[in-house]
Amino acid sequence: MNKTFRDFKTITGVIKTQVNRLLLLVIFTLSAYTVFAQKTVTGTVIDVDGEPLIGVNIVVKGTTAGTVTDVDGTYILGVANNDDVLVFSYIGYLSEEIPVGDKTVVNITLIEDTRVIDELVVVGYGVQKKVTVTGSVATVQGEDLEASPTTNLTNAMVGRMPGVIGFQRADEPGGGGTTIRIRGRNSLGSNDPLIVIDGVPGRTGGLDRLNPNEIESISVLKDAAAAIYGSRAANGVILVTTKRGQAGKPTINYTGNYGFSTPTRLPEMANAFEYATLLNEINTNVGGNPVYNDEELQKFKDGSDPWGYPNTNWFTETIKDASPMYRHDLGLSGGTDKFQYYINLAANGEDGIYKNSANRYDQYSVRVNLDATIND
Repeated sequence: MNKTFRDFKTITGVIKTQVNRLLLLVIFTLSAYTVFAQKTVTGTVIDVDGEPLIGVNIVVKGTTAGTVTDVDGTYILGVANNDDVLVFSYIGYLSEEIPVGDKTVVNITLIEDTRVIDELVVVGYGVQKKVTVTGSVATVQGEDLEASPTTNLTNAMVGRMPGVIGFQRADEPGGGGTTIRIRGRNSLGSNDPLIVIDGVPGRTGGLDRLNPNEIESISVLKDAAAAIYGSRAANGVILVTTKRGQAGKPTINYTGNYGFSTPTRLPEMANAFEYATLLNEINTNVGGNPVYNDEELQKFKDGSDPWGYPNTNWFTETIKDASPMYRHDLGLSGGTDKFQYYINLAANGEDGIYKNSANRYDQYSVRVNLDATIND
């Protein structure tokens, strides 16, 4: 009986200890929550017309605490202290950061991001805002092309524009002639798209000799968007707009790049000793005699008789580890209200991958764009 009573007291003590620990944990958690969220901030997010914005992201800067606005543009968010900063962000609008301070109500008006809304796209019959274009048009800006480390404009375009496919016909330096396709092959005949540069159609030679640094933008017209050019646009249209001068003081820009191109992967081939050994095994397996004896195999291995038993790795003898490539651009632009000029001098080149060969590509180009207003 005494033993049973002692066991009961022991169990009761353990239960009390666990309950006390649980109460302490709950109190600590509530205290931590109170410290984390000292107060609640509410507010409404609207646009410049006073319309509520739905789904605006509001986060406490530097944390993962956040919320979104409801159908009325209102929100509720707990903050830890008055030093917190609320960040409001919404697609198509400029982001805003507002310190909480001692405020409990933070109302804000978001302003449209005109850099997105007013982005212009060159189409067949002029220039339109991107948001008003209904045809299938893909656009890439010149600064994106300049960032690509290549001497070939077509290679710089590929991967940046949906539906545009480009591939080199040869691995010569400078591209070796690059083929460009819009949405693949469209006929059994010619599949080349129509290229229009600054409003002049019918450029021969494709885009291979154009310098990426003199490009303002490139637009690709597909399907009905290219109909204005008639049957010549059956395979799509590539509209290239080059840079123009702006009124103001002369501006000089220089861009230089220097890099290396390397083989992606070279096949690992058997050397002469390994090849001779395998050849002996093949003949032995079919009941024949070995082609090389042990003395000849040793000559392959140690290179003691390079003329009679050569062991040359022709990949390392003929292919470079890396080939240099460079690009230099010097631009001058400026003008007045009635006359603007843009001049670009460019030099780019690339060495071939083979040693002791004249397989090298160098290109020098000059572009001069002049705009003059004769009569007001």
